[in-house]
Amino acid sequence: MLGFLVGLVTGGAAIWIWRDRLERMVHDRSPELRTKVADQLGRLEQKAEGAIDTAKDRITSGLRAGQEYLRPGRPRAGGPPSDPMP
Repeated sequence: MLGFLVGLVTGGAAIWIWRDRLERMVHDRSPELRTKVADQLGRLEQKAEGAIDTAKDRITSGLRAGQEYLRPGRPRAGGPPSDPMP
């Protein structure tokens, strides 16, 4: 606990002493950082679209297979056993 408090006080003092320098650095780097973040968001969008398309295809094929299985008049592999006593 004592180490945490010492770190907290030391970090607060460092920020207070160098706040102007840190503020200038953040201000100067913010356009570059925003560009990088925007690029990362674009890549994330592409990956999400791909994942959504894959999920949609799997759901669609599962639903179609279920429809085909449930339609009357089609022979079903692995269907229920026939009644041995008519």
